[in-house]
Amino acid sequence: MTSYNLRRMVTNTETVVYEYFNTKNGQFWEENGNEVKINLFEFMYRLVLRMNSINFISPRVYKNHANELINLYTQLDAEKILLNPILNNFKRWFSFRNEIETVWNRWIQILMPDIERCLEMIKNNIEPSDMDIAYELVKYSKEELDKHGEPFTPRLVAFLAYSTLFPAQVNTYTVAASMILEWIRHEHDDIGQRIKEEIDRVPPIGELTIEYLNSMEFIQACIHEVIRMRTDAQLSMRYAEEDIPLSNEKYIPNGNLVAKPMTRAEDLFLNPEKFDPERHLLPREENKADLYRVAPFGRGKHTCTGERYVKMQIKVLLIQLSRACKMEIMKESINFEATVNKKQLSGLSRPTKPVFVKVSKKE
Repeated sequence: MTSYNLRRMVTNTETVVYEYFNTKNGQFWEENGNEVKINLFEFMYRLVLRMNSINFISPRVYKNHANELINLYTQLDAEKILLNPILNNFKRWFSFRNEIETVWNRWIQILMPDIERCLEMIKNNIEPSDMDIAYELVKYSKEELDKHGEPFTPRLVAFLAYSTLFPAQVNTYTVAASMILEWIRHEHDDIGQRIKEEIDRVPPIGELTIEYLNSMEFIQACIHEVIRMRTDAQLSMRYAEEDIPLSNEKYIPNGNLVAKPMTRAEDLFLNPEKFDPERHLLPREENKADLYRVAPFGRGKHTCTGERYVKMQIKVLLIQLSRACKMEIMKESINFEATVNKKQLSGLSRPTKPVFVKVSKKE
């Protein structure tokens, strides 16, 4: 992801959040009034999907089909299919497949104007003058199909668009919602004040730069701490390429997998159950004690290509939300931590019950 594309995505993200609250594309205040109770994780799920629709599909889809896209994405529900393949096969067996096929066909229809536009550009050797994810998806699909002597099909582009949205969506909204909860919980202590100070210094809309976002080190440390505390995969797997001696004449035989504790390891983290962003900053930098055990975005060949985008997206989201509204946890959700599912097989851990937050409009 180039710096230019990242800058465009910053602008897009600012636009989406502003429009969600203030224009006909969102109408949040008009529909809900100046004070409303929301399910925070559901709210963030839909808002982040809006951002990803403009950044990973096209501005046209965002402007004309945002709500329908959210509903289609939810119906396709890749996350639950991946988590429960048995249920997915059961649904197929009992003819639910036709429903999914209908959803896929509508997904393709929404993308078709962009696909046709990009095919015409490729035919006439016209390169996009600006960031154009749809063009890149169509170009890649056409080149791959041509390479294998197969005819072009819009279905491949639709699948690639969906598979691009999935990793950009599945954990981002959870991290964003969890960040907001931590900010609310720490509003009156040093953590909350430092978050507020970084956000209060932010330039006006349209003047936000990548350099400034990168300078927001404390919020970035909070993001890393949320990921550490919400990561379900508690183990790091390593392959022993030789016998590894341990104490008392014990050893790990060559060829075995070694499971090592990761996010809550006491030999890596001081008070691992405590939310403490300072552990990711100088002089402590506990996250660098073992680079291959503490890897929130992967490491080596498996580093997440969207790392810079996710950090940018969450920072811009926090900035825009802080300008638009004030949030506080409702009394019935104060103990939400007790409902967090720490045995999920995919993504970051989330509460199993709604977390209700009161959203009040800032004048």
